[in-house]
Amino acid sequence: VKGFVIDKETKDPIVFANIGIVDKAIGTVSDWDGGFTLTYDLKKVNPSETLRISTIGYSSETIQVKDLITSSQRANYVYLTKKTYGLADVMLPSEERKDVVLGYIFPDNRSIGYWKDRDALGGEIATRIRIKKKRTRLHSLQFNVIENTSDSILIRVNIYDYENRRPGKNLLTNNIYHTLSEKNGEAIVPLKKHNLIVNHDIVVRVE
Repeated sequence: VKGFVIDKETKDPIVFANIGIVDKAIGTVSDWDGGFTLTYDLKKVNPSETLRISTIGYSSETIQVKDLITSSQRANYVYLTKKTYGLADVMLPSEERKDVVLGYIFPDNRSIGYWKDRDALGGEIATRIRIKKKRTRLHSLQFNVIENTSDSILIRVNIYDYENRRPGKNLLTNNIYHTLSEKNGEAIVPLKKHNLIVNHDIVVRVE
């Protein structure tokens, strides 16, 4: 199935939107022109199942698989509507603040994730981060690259509430992109400018 994800108001293409079949490990992302190609096995996907198109800053849209137009016909056009966000409250704490490291400090062979080949487009590597104190501000995300065979990889960082032993609400109002050029060793994604303050455990997913 081929299609395009478009801003409903401006008619501009929406890049890097997530397109996936709900509760299935089947999905992709839109390209620089908003276009996408989704391949799936008809034997494994029921026509009544749902395709969700989503990206930060827009309301999600859902389509039943049976309503998708196949690639032999004209392309699907999916229009997303921008969300409106209010400004977050700002609190000035009087207590002393200190920097701490949360999660693994050193590489751990039990916590390795990987992408492979084009089929991994839109896939996410995720980990739970335990938050020890309320009003914890996230300054940076650090992780270790074991092997990178590309010149560079554009990644997106997603941060979710940890609810009922799984990712809950996405806490971001803007996309966080980072170009990963390290062949191996430590990679650092700056987060400070996004003013992310969390009170409970979170799930960090690198896409």
